[in-house]
Amino acid sequence: MLFESEMMGHSSAYAVERWLYIAASGIHRIKRKNARMLLFIQEVSVMRQSDSVSEEPDTENVQCALDFENTMNELETQLYYRHLPPKEVALRVMEAACKFYDADWCGLIQVDLDLGLWKPLWWHNECQEDKTTILTNEFESSEFLDRWVKAVRRGTPMVVSDAEEVKDLYPDEYQLYERLGIKSVLAIPLESRQIALIAVRNPQRYIHQTSMLKLLAYVLLAAYNDKRMADSLSMAFSPENIKSSHDVSISLFGELKNPHFARCSAGV
Repeated sequence: MLFESEMMGHSSAYAVERWLYIAASGIHRIKRKNARMLLFIQEVSVMRQSDSVSEEPDTENVQCALDFENTMNELETQLYYRHLPPKEVALRVMEAACKFYDADWCGLIQVDLDLGLWKPLWWHNECQEDKTTILTNEFESSEFLDRWVKAVRRGTPMVVSDAEEVKDLYPDEYQLYERLGIKSVLAIPLESRQIALIAVRNPQRYIHQTSMLKLLAYVLLAAYNDKRMADSLSMAFSPENIKSSHDVSISLFGELKNPHFARCSAGV
C-alpha cells in the first residue's frame, strides 16, 4: 500500500521507473540469498491464498522466479526512461502479463459498481483474431456476478482455476465464461476506489501466483489515472461542447462524457 500511495499524483512514466526499481532491487536480493531464490518463493507463498492453494514443487517455484525476472528485464528494456503514452504503457504491461501467465488475453476492465456495469477499456490479445469487441457488449451488466463484485469491493484477487467447477453453483457466471471463451481466469482490482481491474484469461501456469499481476496493476493504475486526467482536462478546455443550459455531462466509470451523450430538454 505504501507503493500505491506514492504513485497517486505521479505520471505513468514515474510509476514505471519506480516500480521497476523496487522489483529489480528485490530480484537482486533474491539472487544474493541463494541460487534457488528462496526469498522470492517465501514472498510468493505469503501472497497466495493458503486455503485454496496447495504447495507446489520447489522446481516450479524456481521456474516461476526465473520467469518473473525475465519478465521484469523485458519490461525494463521496453519502458525504462521512455515517456510513452498511457495506452502504450498499458498494452506493453498487459502483453507481459500474457507471457508470464501463458494466457491468451489480458485486459483492463472498467467497473462502475453504482450502475452495475463493466466494460474492457484496453486489452492485449494473443489470439490470431481479436474478437473482444464482438464477444462483449458496449456495456456489460454485473447483475449476476456477485463474487466478482465482492472481490472488487474488497480489493481481493479473483481466481477461477476451472470454469467448469462453477457451472452448477453459479450458472449465470458460467454462461458469461462460456460466451467469452473463458476456461480459467485471474483478476486483480487496481485500487480501493473500485474503478477497474486487470484480468488474464486462460492462464496456463502460475494462476495462483498473484504477486506479478499485483505489481503490474500498479503500473496500469498510473497509466489509467493519466488517461482520466487527460480526459478531464480535455472536457474542461472544450467549452464548445456546452451548447445550452440544458446540456448535462454524464459520468460513467468515473469519467466525464460529452454533454451531448444525454441532453435534457426543458420540461423533460
